[in-house]
Amino acid sequence: MTHLKALNFLNKIIAFLLALSSAVTAYLAYMAMNVGSLSVAAFPFLCTVALVVAAGFLWMLGDRLLLGHWKTAQVAVAMLMLPAFPVGTVYGAYALWVCLKSEAAGSAYTEMSELEIFA
Repeated sequence: MTHLKALNFLNKIIAFLLALSSAVTAYLAYMAMNVGSLSVAAFPFLCTVALVVAAGFLWMLGDRLLLGHWKTAQVAVAMLMLPAFPVGTVYGAYALWVCLKSEAAGSAYTEMSELEIFA
């Protein structure tokens, strides 16, 4: 269970970093709109929306993983993070190890997914 909690914590940290990044892109969109160029402001605005959605998804992913759900989504996120060297590579490798190889995390995941309370 400790590995699932650690992965939840890492998901929350990355979600927070994505939210901070969205603040930067929102500022860039705001500055571009002040200049009067809506076509230039469109790209940072779309980046802001994408980063906010990704941050919200990662925040939910950590919680749902503790409840024994969305393991496949965590594996997909881990695979997508692997090329982002060095932080994403470490995060992705740890998340893949927790989801696919760790016996303790696997038994805790199975135990939590079998509980009727969280269904």
